[in-house]
Amino acid sequence: MLNIQLMFTSLSQKKDKLLLKHIRHRRTSMKLLKKGMVLLMVGLLGFGVVGCSKAADNSQTNNKTEDVVIATVGDGKVTKKALDQQLVYLDSLMQWQYGEDYESNEEAMTYYNEQKRLMVDYLVEIQLIISKAQEYDVNVTADDVDEELELLKSDYDTEAAFEEALTTSGMSLEELKQMLKEDLIVNQVVTACTKDITVSDEEIKTYYDGNIDSFKTEAGATMSHILVATEEEAKEIKAKYDKGTSFEDLAEEYGTDDTKSQGGLLEYIPYNSTNYDADFLEGAKQLEEGEVSEPVKTQHGWHLIKVTDVNKEDQIKSYDEVKDEIKEQLLIQKQNEAVEAKIKEWKESTHIVINEDLI
Repeated sequence: MLNIQLMFTSLSQKKDKLLLKHIRHRRTSMKLLKKGMVLLMVGLLGFGVVGCSKAADNSQTNNKTEDVVIATVGDGKVTKKALDQQLVYLDSLMQWQYGEDYESNEEAMTYYNEQKRLMVDYLVEIQLIISKAQEYDVNVTADDVDEELELLKSDYDTEAAFEEALTTSGMSLEELKQMLKEDLIVNQVVTACTKDITVSDEEIKTYYDGNIDSFKTEAGATMSHILVATEEEAKEIKAKYDKGTSFEDLAEEYGTDDTKSQGGLLEYIPYNSTNYDADFLEGAKQLEEGEVSEPVKTQHGWHLIKVTDVNKEDQIKSYDEVKDEIKEQLLIQKQNEAVEAKIKEWKESTHIVINEDLI
């Protein structure tokens, strides 16, 4: 089942081309993702994360604006309250990025207003897709909505936790159920629009051949370390390792940097990385799979280094290894393009009025 869902995008991304992207998220319904937008999923992806945002404080005001129509989409409508519910989460992100007084920041408010206007476009597109339900023989029942609601509730430890999140969101249970119904309709319409899209083996192979570098793993290893101040300390720890104490336990006990809580784990590091000390990397390069070094001196102190997933040379994943991954990526891309084209077509044939003064 195809899910389309909102993604939170970086507040630094601006004016990128709008892009629909299909991605799957735990048990949520779908929403439209648009690159360069902070389109915020009401009640699902962001459900219960608002805390004490300014917009959340205005939930009572929202009730007064419920019937104020800010846009009509054929026979459908977008209300001021629907927009305000989205703005709850935008407000939280703005406070996180710019501080609680972001409204006094000209740059922040310019961005806020850009996102607000894009949210209106998003809500219009949702109504546009919903308007095509009958055309695609889509019928969402009350049982379907209840099932979706139970899936959403299962993400919370208790019923009380769910109720608290619902209250924080500023939505009533009926409003949440209506939103879930709309999500299901959108999901089914989009699925119907894209059900015949396929990706051929030829397309997959062409992509693989044209993007071979993206499937390359540079020579390197997954590295862990224990950093201490002196060579003597490092030798004592190495002796304990040689007697059978696990590297991870030793890192947790003796390590002096933030990696100690992860057993000293760093990451997969190419031997030619410029982000790590050259002496450290040279020491790691001499090790075989699973081996732990003798003490290695760097500008930071003395290290014991452990390596796994060792690649002495650059490795390129074979076509067979990545075929399914490429197929999924190309399928998503083609589905995106198909949905974009459909929405453009529907917009051209649907009477849409946006009341700019009410936004």
